[in-house]
Amino acid sequence: TDMVADFGEHTYDENKVCTVCRTQYVSKGLEYTMSANGPHWVVSGIGSCTDTVIYIPAAYNGIPVKEIGAHAFHENTTITGVVLPDSITTINAHAFFCCTNLASINLPEGLTTIGEGAFNSVSIASIVIPASVTTIPDLYPFGFGLSYSEFVYSDLVLDYSGDNLRVAYKISNH
Repeated sequence: TDMVADFGEHTYDENKVCTVCRTQYVSKGLEYTMSANGPHWVVSGIGSCTDTVIYIPAAYNGIPVKEIGAHAFHENTTITGVVLPDSITTINAHAFFCCTNLASINLPEGLTTIGEGAFNSVSIASIVIPASVTTIPDLYPFGFGLSYSEFVYSDLVLDYSGDNLRVAYKISNH
């Protein structure tokens, strides 16, 4: 718990929303790097964070968090879930590579880029790629390590434009 000015400590409900100030819990101790592409933060590593479910903040020190960096959580086997804010637009290459216990993540509407192998060798059983995604460098951003027994695609839309592939679909495990 943290102190809330004039109210006392944060107390979180089962959805990790503070019952005092109604703000979403965010994981403490993550590493951040300022992006070279504009005034926004990139989550660049786990740092000293010990959460098993990682809650990425929408802003850090008053500046938006828009990216998950390349290899940010690479081979972290303690992570079981990730909650991304709507501010995230890019998940870079191998961001969650070999996070073998990662079983859940939300991909926010507004996400535009999923990097190569971003989710290779994870335990995600179902994921929805939002229609806002315009860049996936290959057809295997999720690699070959998923726990799928069968792939089911729905609402599949593929649109090639130069080297970019626009994809919108739902994959579920049946």
